[in-house]
Amino acid sequence: MIEFEEESRESAFLNLEAAMEKYRLGSLSGIEFRDIQLSYMNASDRRLRAIYQAKVSEISLHLMAGELFRSR
Repeated sequence: MIEFEEESRESAFLNLEAAMEKYRLGSLSGIEFRDIQLSYMNASDRRLRAIYQAKVSEISLHLMAGELFRSR
């Protein structure tokens, strides 16, 4: 899932770069540009959420396996 979201974020970033140029040249409205910015922000957020969920799942598996909080 992380890899998929990373690819999605990269695609959204490339789209944002193209949109910045179109906006600079005046061929893209402010609202359209803002929508593309929002798309990139959402893709970045989904990537971070996927990373977070993977870490939570990893910790849960370690807890179930009894690998955390062992007495020494």
